[in-house]
Amino acid sequence: MKACGTKVINYCCHSPEITLWNLADLHVGTVACAEGVLRDDIKEIADDPFALWVGGGDYAEWINVKSPHFDTTTVAPWLHHCIGGDIAPVVQERIIELFWPIRDKCLGLALGNHERNFMVHGKREGMFDEIAIELGVQNLGYSGIMGLKLCRVAGNKVNGLLVGKCDKRVLSARKYTLCVFHGSGAAQTPGGKINTLDKLMRITNADITFCGHLHDQLGRRQNTITTNRTCSKLESISRIGLMSGSYLKTYSEECTTYGEVRGYLPTCLGAAKVIIKPAINKVYAII
Repeated sequence: MKACGTKVINYCCHSPEITLWNLADLHVGTVACAEGVLRDDIKEIADDPFALWVGGGDYAEWINVKSPHFDTTTVAPWLHHCIGGDIAPVVQERIIELFWPIRDKCLGLALGNHERNFMVHGKREGMFDEIAIELGVQNLGYSGIMGLKLCRVAGNKVNGLLVGKCDKRVLSARKYTLCVFHGSGAAQTPGGKINTLDKLMRITNADITFCGHLHDQLGRRQNTITTNRTCSKLESISRIGLMSGSYLKTYSEECTTYGEVRGYLPTCLGAAKVIIKPAINKVYAII
């Protein structure tokens, strides 16, 4: 797990609603990738002045011809000329092209098991760093935890959100911690998936926990009891966890996916996200 520092996020308006997206499990490069849905979500992020996002891993299939899992019928048409060769440069270019319009809204990219396996077994150890560097974003590793400092600043020159240092006077600030996991396991039942999310939430004390991997959308809220500083009053601390959906269709007319072969349930397409209202110190899940 990486300690990823604190991101300072500035805004001017009195009561903003900040949307934080978890774009996970894209699986670009397969025919069954719902790239149209992905591009719609990316446009929504780009058009929203109060939107931020993190990447949750598995941005592509990263399966080449040498892999026992390779299936020619599942390869996207724009990758056909790479069959039998090195797919990495073309896939990297596609991922960078997709994320380029929203690179300045990104808080970091986490690594997925598909990237990790390809780098280890395909001898491409620096591949993910190359993507992060090209986009100008932080590599969060397989899991990373960061601070979010949301600062309302004086004046009206900040349009939407400004990530980074700001020379304006800070009027108020809220602090949250965000932990981003790619995820783990192979749970297929609702209970198994909730247990996975619950387990990941208990690894850290982060206010917000994001994960993916299981290609489903779930939300979980955990409350714990503490006291005020003088131990004279009980207080409740609320933490929230979200599992993000995928952009890989389980059932596709264009090919037979490994999910169909294994009898998986249809995927919940698209990303999960949270709405942060710093003025009232509330965080809500959107799935």
